[in-house]
Amino acid sequence: MNTVNLRISGLQNASDVEVFVDGEAVAGKKNQFGSYEVRYQTEKQNVEIALRNNSELDGRFWWFFALISFLVSVFGIFNPRYAKAQFLDCRFDVDLKENSDIRFTVNKVSTGRAVETQTNCNIREIVNQSFENKKVKRRRTLLTVIKILSWIAVAVVAAFVISKKL
Repeated sequence: MNTVNLRISGLQNASDVEVFVDGEAVAGKKNQFGSYEVRYQTEKQNVEIALRNNSELDGRFWWFFALISFLVSVFGIFNPRYAKAQFLDCRFDVDLKENSDIRFTVNKVSTGRAVETQTNCNIREIVNQSFENKKVKRRRTLLTVIKILSWIAVAVVAAFVISKKL
């Protein structure tokens, strides 16, 4: 039985990345240092590890989820910020040992090479890129403008209501 101890650092939230081992989504936990840890056991000698992240702003019903979260979070006050438009697409082919330790460090600042690897086993890079999603960037900007306009509208309505009472 081979064990893969996978650690991903450089993330703000554990939900920022999805981890797949041989096409199967695996769940992990955030440790006390802020890294995302996954422990996976397999009989295979070779696995493919994939990392990617998606934004809800890239989905089909993005406007519906944005509207619901905007209203529930009291006009965006308690709404967490949407991720920037940088996205990962990484796949690695890993030759396993009995106990394989793999550490991925996510580069958040640049496009190009998305993840740096440190490991005690052989690893081959299939894809390791970060890219900017223009559609998500436009939608994020649109939501920011709508949030600002809604706050201006709330301030105008509040000023009108206060002036009517005086």
